[in-house]
Parts: sequence; structure tokens; C-alpha cells
Amino acid sequence: MFPEDPDLDPARDSLATASIPAAWIALVQRWDPVLLDLVAQEVMMRTGLWPDAEKIHDFLACLDTPSHLETVRTSETHPGIGGPSIYPPPRQRGAG
Repeated sequence: MFPEDPDLDPARDSLATASIPAAWIALVQRWDPVLLDLVAQEVMMRTGLWPDAEKIHDFLACLDTPSHLETVRTSETHPGIGGPSIYPPPRQRGAG
């Protein structure tokens, strides 16, 4: 499904990986119909019931922070990458 490039530059690979959370957020924020339909179909297969699109969106929107998608900061997992992490600190429960 995804093209494999054996000569892929590690910096480019890192950039692509770092862009995954932003791509996820964009899909959720624009109510991507394919994404919503995939989740609805899975719920339908499991329960026999078709869920409300707004409830799916609300659930997915709770996953919109990079801390949900990346539990360890890039600078910690890749010590060779200098500078601050591209991810904000995880939100504290009950704060804000």
C-alpha cells in the first residue's frame, strides 16, 4: 500500500513521521467522510448499530493532541535530533 524507498533519507523519514499527528488532526477537524465512515462501519460490524457521525467526530476529536499519538517526545526517542521537541508537553488531566 505504501511505497518503500530503501534509500529514504532518515531526515525525510523523521519529517514524515513528525507530520502524522498534524495529518490526523486535519482529518478529524474537517470531518473527513472516509474516516468517519470507516469508524461507523467498524462499529456496525461489531454491534449491528450505525453510530451517529457527530458522536464519532467527538470521540476522534479527543484524540487530536499529539500526546495521544506520540507518548515519548521525539528528542528523547531520537537523541541525534537537536533542539526542542516538536511536540508540546502533554496536557495535565484536570488542567485548563
